[in-house]
Amino acid sequence: MRCAQRPRAPRTRYPTRAPSGPRPPSRSQAQTPPRSVPRLRPAPPPPSRPPQPRPGPAPPTPPAARPARPASPGLVP
Repeated sequence: MRCAQRPRAPRTRYPTRAPSGPRPPSRSQAQTPPRSVPRLRPAPPPPSRPPQPRPGPAPPTPPAARPARPASPGLVP
């Protein structure tokens, strides 16, 4: 049944040369709208609030006054 297939063209070592000249735009590029013209000056920054001073670390609280307990007799060396 091999004779039923038509003979294939021999595979060349290198692909065919691309046609010279500008490429036609691909389908995805042709449908996208043209990009906006880039601005010469950067856009001004958006209006922002004046920087507020950050709250610093809280002052250390004094240690709570503990009632002096006599050391237990088992812990005294």
